Amino acid sequence: MHPDPARRTDLLLDGLLHPREVDQFAALCAPTSVEDLKGLRLRILAYLASLVSMAKDRPDIDVQLARRIGSVLAAVLDDPADLDETDRALLRGATEYFLLTSDDGDDLRPLGFDDDARVVNRVLAAIGRTDLELL
Repeated sequence: MHPDPARRTDLLLDGLLHPREVDQFAALCAPTSVEDLKGLRLRILAYLASLVSMAKDRPDIDVQLARRIGSVLAAVLDDPADLDETDRALLRGATEYFLLTSDDGDDLRPLGFDDDARVVNRVLAAIGRTDLELL
């Protein structure tokens, strides 16, 4: 399940996401059950642990922003009660986008998580969780 065309247009028109980010994010959105969300949280924790390990040799990795993104995603994943099918698909897309090392910006470079933060912020707005927005 991909976000409907109106939501894609909203993501593009506000200028916060680049077309490549939208296309890659939309491809990652998929039907997701409440149970599936628990597995996504575990994957976030594993990804963050690997980033911390890599950052020992690569101090340019923005582990602080990655941790903030991971915390925000985990907070939403932990409270899925108000998420409908579309919201869960959007949340899955944002989480999968974050878990990609080579998305629109290479996460292992300076500013590498800025695109991830933009995607997460747009999803937070779409699902009514602007209280958790990053940056």
